[in-house]
Amino acid sequence: MNTDKLIGMRVIEVNKKTIGIITNISNGLMSVDYYGQIVKYLYPSAFANYLELEDEELQEKLKEDSIDSSFEEFCKEYKMLLNQEIKYLRLTGGKKKKIIDGERLTSKKGEYLYAFDTDIELHYPEGTAIKLWLPERIVKAYIISCEDFTIIIQTMEYIGESIESIDFTSEQWHLLESLSDRLDEMNQEKNSLAYDIACRGRNQISQWSGIVSGQNMALNRATSEKITFIWGPPGTGKTETLANIAIEHINKGRRVLMLSYSNVSVDGALLRVANKVDLPKGKVIRYGYPQTKKLIESKYLTSYKYILHKNPNLEQEYKNLLEKKKKLKKKSEERIEINKKLNKIRENLLEQEKALIHSSLFVATTISKATADKEIYKQQFDVVIFDEASMAYVPQVVFAAGLAKSFFICIGDFCQLPAIVQNKEKNKLSKDIFEHTGITDAVENNQGHNWLVMLNVQYRMHQDIANFVSKEMYGDRLKTHNKIIESRNEIAACRPCANSAMAMVDLSKMYSVCTKIKDNSRINILSALFSIRIAEINITMYEVGIITPYNAQSRLILAMLRDIQEYDSRWEKVICSTVHQFQGSEKSIILYDAVDCFRMPYLGTLLTSLQNDTANRLFNVAFTRAKGKFILIANRDYLKRKHISKKLIFTKAINKIANEGNFIKGLLVLDELMPSENEKTIVYVEDRERSWKTYIEDIKVAKKSIHMDIPDVIEENDEALEELCNVLNEKKEQGLNICIRLSEDINLPDKLEKYRRNYEYVTNPITLIDKKKIWFGQPLYAADFISEGEILGTECFPCIRFIGKHTTRLIQAFLEI
Repeated sequence: MNTDKLIGMRVIEVNKKTIGIITNISNGLMSVDYYGQIVKYLYPSAFANYLELEDEELQEKLKEDSIDSSFEEFCKEYKMLLNQEIKYLRLTGGKKKKIIDGERLTSKKGEYLYAFDTDIELHYPEGTAIKLWLPERIVKAYIISCEDFTIIIQTMEYIGESIESIDFTSEQWHLLESLSDRLDEMNQEKNSLAYDIACRGRNQISQWSGIVSGQNMALNRATSEKITFIWGPPGTGKTETLANIAIEHINKGRRVLMLSYSNVSVDGALLRVANKVDLPKGKVIRYGYPQTKKLIESKYLTSYKYILHKNPNLEQEYKNLLEKKKKLKKKSEERIEINKKLNKIRENLLEQEKALIHSSLFVATTISKATADKEIYKQQFDVVIFDEASMAYVPQVVFAAGLAKSFFICIGDFCQLPAIVQNKEKNKLSKDIFEHTGITDAVENNQGHNWLVMLNVQYRMHQDIANFVSKEMYGDRLKTHNKIIESRNEIAACRPCANSAMAMVDLSKMYSVCTKIKDNSRINILSALFSIRIAEINITMYEVGIITPYNAQSRLILAMLRDIQEYDSRWEKVICSTVHQFQGSEKSIILYDAVDCFRMPYLGTLLTSLQNDTANRLFNVAFTRAKGKFILIANRDYLKRKHISKKLIFTKAINKIANEGNFIKGLLVLDELMPSENEKTIVYVEDRERSWKTYIEDIKVAKKSIHMDIPDVIEENDEALEELCNVLNEKKEQGLNICIRLSEDINLPDKLEKYRRNYEYVTNPITLIDKKKIWFGQPLYAADFISEGEILGTECFPCIRFIGKHTTRLIQAFLEI
């Protein structure tokens, strides 16, 4: 069609009912002027979904043209966006992870094996390509195995006999390249459901109807309509609904593929279906790398283990090798050889595993594996169910719909986590499938959508928590089931702030310091220690989850948990992670460690960004993991001074807690967290004066080293300082390494000057003894803050003792000690 005749014509935007003038059409884009605001659309595909001309005959012609071209245009646009993300990841190397205490293992000529420790358990498939970021060069390597807190890698280059620490990145763009390839293979006729999802979602907005809701309605629609979107706010039974839908389809003789962005979601759905359905073994299968212990140990529910079980001779050989492996040291050469034999067994069984995936009635795997593994993408299933859809890229969901012959069910919550996009600059890739199909707009305008059903009754949270989040995030649509109220009140009765479902530990007037580390993440040692102490108070009765917006803080708290779990198995009930890793989980008590505090000139975007509603969606996930109690650990004075937006539900939660008086601060925090009489605590909390004796005793029994970081002047207590000097001198004579690190402009008592080491960035009052004992707040710190020219006096001086080699090592790395 000659596009010149369209210039100057009036068009109507069908959803917003606004009128504009077409001003330009070139390079596949059409510009429309809405009273001075220029909006660009894909031409001619915009006429299939968004725009109408006053000329009806011309409109029909353009609509036909647009329908023919819209799917091709969709694929073309998203391939371009994916390529931009790939280019960005290649340029920046993606998000770096640190591994430490590397040691070269016995290696073949031309191949070098290294074992490293990790701060957190890593879950990478064997053979994953990575890059090692050495100071002078980048080295390519491959992951051989990840077990517990050890990772073994192979490289073709020698990088030393021992390596203190190194950063690595996994080559994430390979998965995006696979997705781009899948888009190339799709077409409108073969993948009709994918076309509908990509191009016809906004046509389903219904102005004159409301949102359909209820679990029964979701089940009915998902088993009778070609496309169903299920909006499931927290605690509304998404996994139960998913399992019921899958079973209903299976009972009708249909094969079901279940996909999700996360391994946790895949594992949960698979276990729920397996527990509810009575099918022969091998018909309900998890394909890929499960993370749930029950699945890892199952003989029948993972594709690889099931095939192994069907081959008893190989299974016995496999078991013998595993038993032998367990008795060996993690870094032994024989252990590496056993891994290679185990890999050969896996190769022998691969063909049988492929056949199983083509015959199972319910297959569950991640969207990444489905995109890259031809055993999934080369076949079609009668039904495809996509869970946690808000976290996926739009083309991932469209690709998934292309694997469905008859039914596609999309489950998620557009008020929770969005897709992770590294290239942040105005990137459409961060928009989720609910926004793409017009569902978000329909909900915001109180309109219905022909594909949408909402699960509107929650069974997880205390009613106060649910009511707050319902009002702030879900338009008062979320209701609480009566049967959970009593049990949730019991949890809310725990400390601190007994009988309050929402509480806050306010760090105002304490020397609470937020420190930025090398990778630009952030830590707050005081709030991390308080988090562990609050968990300790409640661990006898309840499971506790600790959530933080920063990866570094999560690593610090995980190191503490790892130290404790080595001698106290109760602490396996406590988990910690970032918000992204916690979606889909729940705990009786949730501690939210906000981290951001003084010494940081501004808050991080994870707490404050309103772009794409990111901060609200992150906080919503953290907040709604709690069954009975949500405890916020933050410095309210700092937050007030930084004038955080009143639009943030983080701000609204703080104000609600403060207005209702459900918080403790200053000396009340010490009263709450100090040990009761005869209590032996893992985290020892006291004030500055009463902890002094214990602190000095720890220095007296030091065997190797004493390191002190002093961020400001020491309290003028002559008697205590004399005692400290005497003890340090004795330890120096015994040959101990003693260092006091502080800024050049900070005065130190003369008797301590010989231990002085000037360092510009001392931020925390820390003492490390023998690389295993940690003191926060000693010796006798008296530091204040200066904010915007005003001195903010420290009034409360908690001193905290913790013992743990993993924690000490990580603090040394973070603070560059």
